[in-house]
Formats: sequence, structure tokens, C-alpha cells
Amino acid sequence: MVVMQAAWLGAIWLSGATAHWQKLPVLIAYSAICGAVTITLPMSKVAYVAQFARRWVETERLALLVLTLGVAGVGALYAYQQLGWPDERMVFAASRIVVEQGLEEFFVQYHTIPWLGSQHPPLVPLLYGGALRLFGLHIYVIRSVGLVFSIATLLLTYRIGKELYSHHIGLLAACFLISMPFFFRLGTTALLDMPATFFFTLSVYTTLRLLHKPTALLAVVVGLSVGAGLLCRYTVVFIYPVLLSCTVFKGVLRRDIPYLGIVMLVSAGLLAIWLGYAAESGIVAVQQPRLVGYAGYMLTSTRGLQRLFESLVLRLPSGIGPSLLPILLLGGWQLWRRRGQADRVILAWIALVFAPVILTLPGARYFLLAFPALAIVIACGVESLVNQRARLVTLALLYSLGNLYLFVDWYRAATHLFVR
Repeated sequence: MVVMQAAWLGAIWLSGATAHWQKLPVLIAYSAICGAVTITLPMSKVAYVAQFARRWVETERLALLVLTLGVAGVGALYAYQQLGWPDERMVFAASRIVVEQGLEEFFVQYHTIPWLGSQHPPLVPLLYGGALRLFGLHIYVIRSVGLVFSIATLLLTYRIGKELYSHHIGLLAACFLISMPFFFRLGTTALLDMPATFFFTLSVYTTLRLLHKPTALLAVVVGLSVGAGLLCRYTVVFIYPVLLSCTVFKGVLRRDIPYLGIVMLVSAGLLAIWLGYAAESGIVAVQQPRLVGYAGYMLTSTRGLQRLFESLVLRLPSGIGPSLLPILLLGGWQLWRRRGQADRVILAWIALVFAPVILTLPGARYFLLAFPALAIVIACGVESLVNQRARLVTLALLYSLGNLYLFVDWYRAATHLFVR
């Protein structure tokens, strides 16, 4: 973990990827000190830390309360301070139309709204617009909404880990999810990514509950969650094979077919309402060329392989956190070796998001839909290292603080590898 973190920061420095290069020597020294202290900490001290953590971990409500308040406090400060992403100004501009001109005018102008009208469904700008109407026209307002979705996704990650494995796996997964740089970077911004990830994760969790105790009402809830996700971002369509794999691995397929039918009917019905209106008003005609182009990007673009390389080798590891990659590989190997019901659900979740994203438009942010599953894999890897759990969790959380310092004013100075 220490070597991977240092190598990552060194690569950023050498490539000139950030405009604020003066931070990197400080962060490399900080990473080395954190690693040295964590590695050399005597077992008696490690046992004390583990015992202290166990006191509140065993109490579920207290553990979740501490986790939620900690993430809310750090996230609120980071949301206020961070420089943000280029897409934010377009999301903010689209959301302002809801406040300043009203819903009717928002949909009348939809196909002409930059960025939104050419490629995205309307739910997230509508949610952000409602928040702006209530709390005022400021980017911090909708960043705070994104933070709420992030915390909800974090709690769902815990619940899925507990549902499939154990209380401890769920908590470890939550800790490692917040250790991933993309969690705060994307989760405290005015973008589509975290709302879409929330509904994707909610759909997985409610499906697992549906398979445990099938009812028509719960099937409707799953359908509404899937439909809301599709109205956030079209790539949430990857949820359908994930839910089918959950049913195959965890449920009795013949028994669950009627409930899956309800899920499909409700979710497709919500999407059909939007697409019907979009087709009638000309929005589909505007969006179709862009969506078709994105779907065939890897086959038609001359930069397809270059973008795939940049995403998988550079940006995605930075989003996951290079220091977590060794434990991720360990956890993935253990899940593959066991291949129990829960293991197959998690592996299918990851594969059924990664494969279509890689084959269509391999942007690093689109992999966020599988990050809760990656966090659970890391938790499974750590769980097997009984005497090192406290060290690994402590080091991951310390490194996450360094990552926040690195990215709070991130500006990409170099767009290609090793080009200043």
C-alpha cells in the first residue's frame, strides 16, 4: 500500500498532471510517515486500537452514526472548498432554469439546453433545481444534495455487505468506500454520478431484500428505484443484468419471475413516460446521434484505445486509490476461489458494469456504479488478514485525508501521460 501510494504521487509529479505540483513532496513525505508509523506500530498498540474500534463497531447504530457524522462533516467542508469539475457549471445552469423560468419552460427548452438536452434524462437537474428553489442559488446547495446521496450510498454499501456477508464486512466496506478518492471527489459535486450510483445501489439492495422475502409491494419499490436511476443517467440500464444475476445466484428463478416482471413493468413504465414525451417533443431526435455515437465509441473513434488505456491504467486507479489495489486483488482472488452465492453476486455486479463500460465509452466516472461492490471486495480481502485489519483500515483512512488535500484544488495541467 505504501509503495503504491508513493509511486502514484511520484507519477503525478513526473507527468506534470497537476498544476499544484508543490503539494506532492509534502504528500509523499506524509504518505511515507503514515506508512512507517502504521507498519512499525507494536502489536500491543494495534490490539488497543482494535479493541477501541470494536467497542463502537459492535453497536450498529453507534457505528453508523459516527460514520455518517464523520462523512457529513468532512464532505461538507470539502464540498465548500473544492474547485470542482468542468461539467458542474452546465449542471448548475440547467438546474437554474427550473428555478428562474419554471418547469414548463425547462421542458420546452430541454432540447436546446447545452450538455443536458443532447445526452441526458431530466431527473437530476429537477432534483437540484428543487433544492436551489428551497435554499438559494448557490453551487454549494446542490453539492450538498450530492453529499446526501453519497451518505445514502455509503449506508446502502454497509447494508449490502451485511446482507451478503456480515456486520463487520459491511462496516469495513463502508470505511474503504470513503477511502476511495472518487467517493468525495464525485460525491460532493453537482454532477449526475452519485445520484445515479445511489439508485443503482438501492436497486441492488432492495432486490436482495425482495429475494429474501418476495412481495409485490417490494417489487414495485425495486421498479421505482430502477426507473429513477434510468431517469438520472441512461447507463443505469446496466442494472438489469446485475439484478438478473442476483436472482440467479441468490433466488429461486421460477418463483421470482412474477416479481421480476413487476420490476420490469414499473421501471420500463417510468422510462417510457419520459421517452414518449421526449419523442413527441423532438428531444429523442436531438439525443439519438450522441447516444448512438457513445454506444459505438470503441468501434468508431480513432481515440478509443487511447481513452481505454487512460481510463483503466491512469484515471480509474486514481479514482479507486492505488494504495487499495493490492487488497482489492487479494479480495477478488478470494471471492473467485470461493465462488459462493454472495461472492458470485458481487463479482457479477462488477463484471456487468465494467464489461459494457469498457466496450462502449470507457470514462473513469462511469465505473462508479460498481464502486460499492469494489469496496465489499476490499473488505473481504482485509477480513482474511485477521492481525492486520486495524493497520490497514487506519492507513487507508489516513491516505484518504491526503487524497482530499491533493484534489481539493485539482486542476489537470497535462492531458496525456508524461507530457508536461
